[in-house]
Formats: sequence, structure tokens, C-alpha cells
Amino acid sequence: MTRSHRPDARPVRRRPVLVGFTAALALPAVAGTVAGCADKAPDPLIALVNQAYSDATLIDSAAQAWQNPPAGQPDRPTGPITAALLNEAGQARRTHAEQMARELGDDAPPAPPAGQGAPTQAPTAALTAVLNALDASQRAAAALVPGLSRHQAALVGSLAACCGAYRSVLL
Repeated sequence: MTRSHRPDARPVRRRPVLVGFTAALALPAVAGTVAGCADKAPDPLIALVNQAYSDATLIDSAAQAWQNPPAGQPDRPTGPITAALLNEAGQARRTHAEQMARELGDDAPPAPPAGQGAPTQAPTAALTAVLNALDASQRAAAALVPGLSRHQAALVGSLAACCGAYRSVLL
């Protein structure tokens, strides 16, 4: 068997070729590992968990204002009914926070301590604050849905719908 040699060609050594090939294969693995060490953006569900706990606290205060109006505020005949609806909405928002916290696992913010203070607002002002908070929560959740995984989008979308439903019932 005859080999054709070009007089101007240099022989190719195997060792530099193998080292270069190995480096080319290792580079993506090293880059992926280093990129994984970088600070990652906080999960968007964390803000929704905090908002849900905040809503629950606000709703509890509003329910108490409707059940036991502050001094100088007139009793309303629909007070107990509105208070019961607010209690249901508050419990739903607390459940929303717990479900999203379960989804987050170790990254979940801690639940705030439960407590019922005296109502600080008149019943109608408290109800208006609740309606505004539910509207803001619904909008914030709906805005996140397109960027989430299917599972998280389903969870957050259903929570947004629930906020909208309670808002409609309380109007």
C-alpha cells in the first residue's frame, strides 16, 4: 500500500487533537455547572404567597369590622352575612398561600402569626380595602401565568379566578 505524501504538509499529532477535542466536550459541562452557581432570580410565587397572607390578614380585620363595628359606627343588618363571606374569603386566601408555599418547598416564606386585632376601619372602608386587595391579587397572579410551567400556571390561574369570584360575591 502506498501513501501519498504532500511535501508541504505537516504531520498531525494525535495528542493535541485529543486534548482539544476533550476540552471542547468539557466546556459546556463546566459552563453549565458555573452558571448553576450564579444567584438565581427569586421565584415569582414567593410574592404571591406573601400577598395571599397579607390579603388573609386584611380580610380577617374587615370581617371583624363587619361583625363588631368600631365604636361610633352604626350596626348594619347585613353585617353578620358580610362577615361570614369575608371569613370564607380570608380562609381561601390562607389556603392559597399554603398551597403555593407547598409548591415552593424550602424557598417558601414563613406564614405570619395568626392574630385578630381590633378593627381599625369602618366596615365599608374595610370592605373597599379588601375588594382592592383581591383585585390586585387577581391581576398579579394573572400576569404571572404566561411565564410559569403548566402545573404552576394551573395553580396560579385557579387562585386568580378564586380572587375574582370572591371579589364579585363581595361587591
